[in-house]
Amino acid sequence: MKQLITTLCFCSFALLSTAQNDRSQWKINTVSFGFGLERAYYGRMSLDEMYDLAITPSDLERDLSGLNSDARLATANGGFSSNIGFCRVKYNDNGSYADREIRLGVSIESPQEAMVSYKNEMIDTSIVYCSVQEAFNVGLGYHFKGVLWNRMYWSVGADASYGRTFNNQLIVLSGDYFGEDEHPSSMNELQRDDYSAKAVNRARLTLSHEFGVRLGGHFVLGMNYTIGGVAHFVENANTNYSLFWSPKLNFRFNFN
Repeated sequence: MKQLITTLCFCSFALLSTAQNDRSQWKINTVSFGFGLERAYYGRMSLDEMYDLAITPSDLERDLSGLNSDARLATANGGFSSNIGFCRVKYNDNGSYADREIRLGVSIESPQEAMVSYKNEMIDTSIVYCSVQEAFNVGLGYHFKGVLWNRMYWSVGADASYGRTFNNQLIVLSGDYFGEDEHPSSMNELQRDDYSAKAVNRARLTLSHEFGVRLGGHFVLGMNYTIGGVAHFVENANTNYSLFWSPKLNFRFNFN
């Protein structure tokens, strides 16, 4: 993990230093903001993962005898991102253009909820363990880009980022039985217990492509589609992994 942070910092410093030392070719080319959804799928999710996240594991102890476990591996949440793009500007008879871009960015993710349920319809009982966390990420990417018919923009590229969760919570819900298509909040006689949880460090590798249309002047409105993998690191616990995909509405300002 320390090696990943060091690598990202070194690459960012090297790229910025290059841009400053070669002002005739390198410059800030774009600034963008994006809003979208993210759908993630965990490799594993069980009561063991919940205990790993607990600051005081004994807080989660409940009588689970006679109950059947059911883990929800898929989660969904929203996110906001912003990045600055640096380009090596080239010149031809038609003027200047840039076909590659290095992006430095940050992103914030809204609460993501993973759940493990223990239920038994015969005795009308459910106990649900929920992990809820938000995240902040810092990333570095390399993208190829181009223009079609002077109005359509496209880009494809890869990004690496490091993130850490915050507002970490573990929630235990107890109540009557709820169905497969129902949310635990629909339980009657609901009892809720909230506990603080450990932060999770995350390393992400992603691939993305984007299509946009110039609105006028230097403004571009586009759609970005991203897929990737995430490694989740928790203190004194095994590393967990997840895959995700994310459609995002992107608003970009081009300086060229």
